[in-house]
Amino acid sequence: IRQKMRGVMVEIGRTETIEDDLNPIFKRKIYVDWNPPGVVELQFAVYDVDEEADALKNKDLIGMMDIKLGDIILADGMTVSKALKGLKGDENESKYGL
Repeated sequence: IRQKMRGVMVEIGRTETIEDDLNPIFKRKIYVDWNPPGVVELQFAVYDVDEEADALKNKDLIGMMDIKLGDIILADGMTVSKALKGLKGDENESKYGL
């Protein structure tokens, strides 16, 4: 997960890796700094991991999602489902530097 800080997306945390699951449930909590009434922009990236390694360049990007923290907080059950963007050939490919 990345959070926009001073105009730049900065990684604020990673979940654990869950093997062979199309609908993973993550246990690791990632805390987000929020000072109301400010807007907090978040970016979630989903990777396919074949081998444990810290370098994201060695993992296959499945897709990304941008969302504001307020949209998550205001969502029913604080649960949001959105399509992933940034896939190879996607119209947003250049936005994510793919």
